[in-house]
Amino acid sequence: AQNLSGIGSPSNEVTVTVEPPSLPGAAVMSPAVVSGTTVTLSWTPGPGGIADSWVVAAALVPGGPPVATLPSARTSLSVNAPPGTYFVSVRGVNVAGTGLVSNEVEVAIP
Repeated sequence: AQNLSGIGSPSNEVTVTVEPPSLPGAAVMSPAVVSGTTVTLSWTPGPGGIADSWVVAAALVPGGPPVATLPSARTSLSVNAPPGTYFVSVRGVNVAGTGLVSNEVEVAIP
């Protein structure tokens, strides 16, 4: 500190350790709710780093390549989709990167 009398003696020192961010863990998808062609998806974040956003992926076969991906800022999403059967999963995203994939849920749209 400093005043009109000059500079005072230094304070004690403190050591701070900052851990690097970790990837989001695998979320847990809840069963999808289908009403006509509207699909509502929701999930619970997994352990690990906190996700800043999410990427939802839909495939035509279990574990297959995505035919559609959608971003989400929340842990739920409602979309209109064409008739068919889809296998949907989600991944959390933060400054460390894209986290582990969730379980897949099967979504059948008549």
